[in-house]
Amino acid sequence: MKKFLFLSVAILAFVLGSCSKEAKLNRKLDGKWEITTVNSVAVPAADAYTITFTKDKKGKGAVVYAQGAFSMTGTYVLTDDTSITVTMDGSADKTVVKEYSKDKLVLVDGTTTSEFKKL
Repeated sequence: MKKFLFLSVAILAFVLGSCSKEAKLNRKLDGKWEITTVNSVAVPAADAYTITFTKDKKGKGAVVYAQGAFSMTGTYVLTDDTSITVTMDGSADKTVVKEYSKDKLVLVDGTTTSEFKKL
């Protein structure tokens, strides 16, 4: 009985621990994020915008950019555990995820570093 219990716990730990980094990032991205800083400069409330990621399967999903009454929709694909390719209006933009947690997201696009907080 002890062997069975030990084996069951070992299998469960392996299954739960084997989740890919892309899947973890996709779960943490899911939701609405508000811009807080761009290149370490606070974004004024009048210029603030949100990005909403809605995960699909295996590192893909929908993304909505919204600022006031204006919004734009697109899709995203996690190209690896640190890069997102966002496609809006037919143009693809590759963005690097510098840091992410349940309530903070830092994206680097070329020379621009944007920090977001989860809403």
